[in-house]
Amino acid sequence: MPKQRLADRQVEEIKAIRQLEILAGRYPSGTMLVATKLSEVINDVPAGIPMNLLERCPDLLSAKSKLLSAAYSTQAAEKALLPSFALTGVSSKSSESLSNLLRFDQVFFGI
Repeated sequence: MPKQRLADRQVEEIKAIRQLEILAGRYPSGTMLVATKLSEVINDVPAGIPMNLLERCPDLLSAKSKLLSAAYSTQAAEKALLPSFALTGVSSKSSESLSNLLRFDQVFFGI
């Protein structure tokens, strides 16, 4: 039974490494080197570091973008409910004779 557990854990390790490679944007070949020893815990964290780390976190940036997008969509929907109007204009000249084309009273405007 212990040999089977070891084999299962090795398969799980390879799957986890491939998932990490996919998240890192690499082809999942299972060749990524993973540290076997964890780094030491830092007791004193300088002020400002956690906030800076949060500002760069990809999932939080994505959530912030989605939230802003939803707010802009809401504003656009509210503005779509307001009445709208359009201005159109037409000007033309019509005359039976060529000499009347330059007269101002022969020019017709429509709004």
